[in-house]
Amino acid sequence: LRALRRLSRYVAISVLALVILLGAGVVVTQTSWFKNWLRQKAVSQAAQYLNGELTITRLSGNVFTGVVLEGVALRHEGQTAVAMDTLTVAYSPMTMISDGLVFDSMTLDNPTILLQRDNAGWNFNRFVKTRRNTGGRGAPPITMESIAINNGHLIVKDRGRLVEDLTRLNTRFRFAYEKPGVAITIDEFTGNGRGTAVR
Repeated sequence: LRALRRLSRYVAISVLALVILLGAGVVVTQTSWFKNWLRQKAVSQAAQYLNGELTITRLSGNVFTGVVLEGVALRHEGQTAVAMDTLTVAYSPMTMISDGLVFDSMTLDNPTILLQRDNAGWNFNRFVKTRRNTGGRGAPPITMESIAINNGHLIVKDRGRLVEDLTRLNTRFRFAYEKPGVAITIDEFTGNGRGTAVR
């Protein structure tokens, strides 16, 4: 009986220690130190798959179900191809564990996007590294169930000539990248072009 009480006490102490460790882990993930580390980790991981330099000024959010990235920009081939005030991402950890990189939603606030074509083709085709440049891995499959662009600015150039300058861009769409292609479903698209309103 004494041995049983002792075992029960050890089990209780072990459970309490585990709860304390888990609680400490949760607290750590909410600290500015951890979020800054996570921001740097995201930038370094993105470098494995992106051609260009990704910068993120600040990361906030509860981490478990979503994050808010501020000052996001992608410099590609000497120019800023994508820049935005904030990028808000929502996700379910359980869905990611079971289905991979699946995001519930992604919201881009005040983004500026530069799309241009030169002799090598469109720049966005070169944003993501090929399998050859990533040691045969290539970019992993990814699904974004809902992408929202609020008050965007889209600039399209063809060999240096301005083709379109679309402002007040607001759109909602679904994006899925699975080898070997991309699937996009557009639900809403509005914006103002040069003397034209697009709806």
